[in-house]
Amino acid sequence: GAIDFFDLFLDSKKAFVSEKAALCILKEKKKQLCITAEQLANKLGASSQLVHKWLNRSVSVKDLVRLCCALDVDLSLIKANINWLENKQFKNKKIPSKIECTKEFARLLGYWLADGHNCPSYISFVNNNEKVRNDFVFLLEKVFNEKITFTQKNGTELRFSNSILSSALEKIGFTPSSKTKFVHESILNSPNETIRSFLSSFFDCDGFVAKDKAEIEVCLAGKKLLENVGFLFWRIGCVGSFSVKTVKGQNYYRLFIRGADKFSILSPQLDFLIDYKKERLFNNSLRKSNTNVDIVPNTAPHLRRLLELLQMSQPQHESSGINNYLYRIDNPSRKNLQILLDLFNKRIIEIEEISAQSQFPMQQVLSLGHNLNIPIQE
Repeated sequence: GAIDFFDLFLDSKKAFVSEKAALCILKEKKKQLCITAEQLANKLGASSQLVHKWLNRSVSVKDLVRLCCALDVDLSLIKANINWLENKQFKNKKIPSKIECTKEFARLLGYWLADGHNCPSYISFVNNNEKVRNDFVFLLEKVFNEKITFTQKNGTELRFSNSILSSALEKIGFTPSSKTKFVHESILNSPNETIRSFLSSFFDCDGFVAKDKAEIEVCLAGKKLLENVGFLFWRIGCVGSFSVKTVKGQNYYRLFIRGADKFSILSPQLDFLIDYKKERLFNNSLRKSNTNVDIVPNTAPHLRRLLELLQMSQPQHESSGINNYLYRIDNPSRKNLQILLDLFNKRIIEIEEISAQSQFPMQQVLSLGHNLNIPIQE
């Protein structure tokens, strides 16, 4: 997918267009309609000098839209001839009108959302690891053709200025406050390889990988950003758990990915640059799985009801712990629950094959399945 930066500035005068191909379409239409600059200016409620400037030098995206309406020009025709959006005062500071959501862009955005600061006068990135900083510098130049112009804090903080890029990034989730940051839908809906690039850079900065147990944690001030990150982990096959801790009246949101089986999924997918994180991720993937960290609670009443509706006896052979799940305090792991769900699906298929006209209470079965988030075949 791609992010249309042009559309982000439709109601803004921060981004300007100066490409001749786009402006010539407007001037040609004005000529065809035999409209003078004064007449067009009156129609737009602007001075003729300003309209002349718009048509011959540069125009904000907002006023460009007004010109298209006044001249009855298809905006999409204009957009097809726009490659760059410019800063009004500094013409050399520009951004592409549209950017593809590549692995490089996703990785760069991951750095910004984790350790970046978006200020009105500059954009900064702070990280103590030299490999991470070098990767950030490389991606910044490759994706946006920008170079670092200032460093401080012994070189760990990297800065550059581009107000139009700052505004565009704010609109897609890189907000000035850590509490309001979010992952843009272009990343959320990306292919898995793009998601892996984002998560790799984000967790290189903002994630903790335990040394002695299979556990990854990230703790953020922003709830929405954490939920987005949790969704991305789900996209690549790992379901996390969430909690909240309060420090001095401030809520912080925590995401945990636990279990060696999860690490075996993540290890080949995440490309950490920080050596100890990469090493811990791999070593923890070799641990023996502990199903106690991956249980599904409150399943007993649903399991009992499903067995009753499906007229099934307890499948002791396939699930040796079924009696504990039904009548004691034990809960199944996701893996063991999936075994039971497969048996339920198999039983449903058998019933459907016996008689399509059966009065069997299938809707009740399906309802219970949805309560457990069970993918029962309908």
